[in-house]
Amino acid sequence: MFTDLTSLLQGFGALIGLPALIVVLISIGKLTGLVKDGQAPAYSLGLNLAGLVGLFVASLAIPGFQPGIIDEKAGAVAAFLTAILSLVAQLGLTKVLYLGAKGVPVIGASYSLAKKK
Repeated sequence: MFTDLTSLLQGFGALIGLPALIVVLISIGKLTGLVKDGQAPAYSLGLNLAGLVGLFVASLAIPGFQPGIIDEKAGAVAAFLTAILSLVAQLGLTKVLYLGAKGVPVIGASYSLAKKK
């Protein structure tokens, strides 16, 4: 499929799902502590380079290889992981906001504690 470096780079540059997946994976790495502060650019470079090499190898090894199919699947995984991260963030934010509002009259009152007195 790719006859030279230029066509390989153009094909890689046209991908949307793979870069989205890389962003999500780096974000998960940051949340879990795997990716430390200031390391995201290095991880991004490494993962993009791995994707480029993978695209090149796949185009050589698999007759009729269609990178769009892989890109579509990577985009779907990125969307799913983003939704999961959003849910986790929402649950965490709810807990933080509750702790901040705890004890505030009306919105932070604990009616179960008031009944025990």
